[in-house]
Amino acid sequence: MATINELFDSQPATTGASNASVDLTYIIQDASEYSDAITILVATAPRRRTITVTSSVWEAAADYGLGERVASTGTVNTFVCTTAGTSGGTEPTWNTAIDATTNDNTAVWTRIANVETISLQDLEVSALGCDNWNGVATYSRVSNDNSRDQTIGESYFNFEVSGQNQHITHSLSTTQTLGTAPGQGGAIRVSGSGAAKKIDGTDILFPTASFSETHHIADSSVTTAYKKLVLNMATKTNDAIFRDFAVGEVLFLGANGTQRGSGDWEITYKFGIRQNDATFSVTDIAGDVPKKGWEFAWVISRKETSAGVGVIMKPTGAYIEQIYEAGDFTTLGI
Repeated sequence: MATINELFDSQPATTGASNASVDLTYIIQDASEYSDAITILVATAPRRRTITVTSSVWEAAADYGLGERVASTGTVNTFVCTTAGTSGGTEPTWNTAIDATTNDNTAVWTRIANVETISLQDLEVSALGCDNWNGVATYSRVSNDNSRDQTIGESYFNFEVSGQNQHITHSLSTTQTLGTAPGQGGAIRVSGSGAAKKIDGTDILFPTASFSETHHIADSSVTTAYKKLVLNMATKTNDAIFRDFAVGEVLFLGANGTQRGSGDWEITYKFGIRQNDATFSVTDIAGDVPKKGWEFAWVISRKETSAGVGVIMKPTGAYIEQIYEAGDFTTLGI
């Protein structure tokens, strides 16, 4: 938290005194966001409900961190640092299109909206005596996530690994039998008798994982066409390697977004993960085949009569089904 003190002759909004001298302290939350690049417009403060935040001018051979903002010399064009580094010896030729990037020695800048406003959150005025008043106005940027105050180009990630219920009809292998139990080719919980025999199967926990990415994207990029693209991509699998996961292992579950009122959107993209199986096989069926993580496998069995045992269920074939379309995840722009 940082404070900026302004001393000027004005009448605070909450008093009836005239020609009062007001010592007005502005409290800016998240000072690291604005550093020394704060312009306070005090002509009508503390009545002003918002104040304008602008950026300091670009400097040569300066170290810039991720998220720092500058304005190009002689303009109000604003850029955010999206790759930390050291600026060059001379000012770069700026790409001024919104969301466009500019290389600057080892730093990279992204063009954003010129200014933003932060809102008055609280105002306190107290009498000091002799027609002197002390005013404290608290201004802060409104954020949808109080734990983070990212700027355009920044992102954060979450993941979860857990077990998910899945119904199966065949095991990987039958490890033991007791008594006179006939072999069933890995079929689980065979019930009934004769022609009425069937495979009931069982529910198991199947290992699965998910992750999400939250990105901050400029308003100009979140168009109606982009929203339709995200809708069209939902429930598609990756058609190329994505976040180091092989083709077919990632399912796009969808996204949710909030417009933050500061020139950008906060959008969270959600993904499910299931690993591919290069050697999928079924008990009593010769050979194996590759199966992608989000493909569905099912087994057919036939009733056979075994001498001295009667009717048993024997696997005769398996199918690998594609149930989700594949899509190009690069179109999400993340």
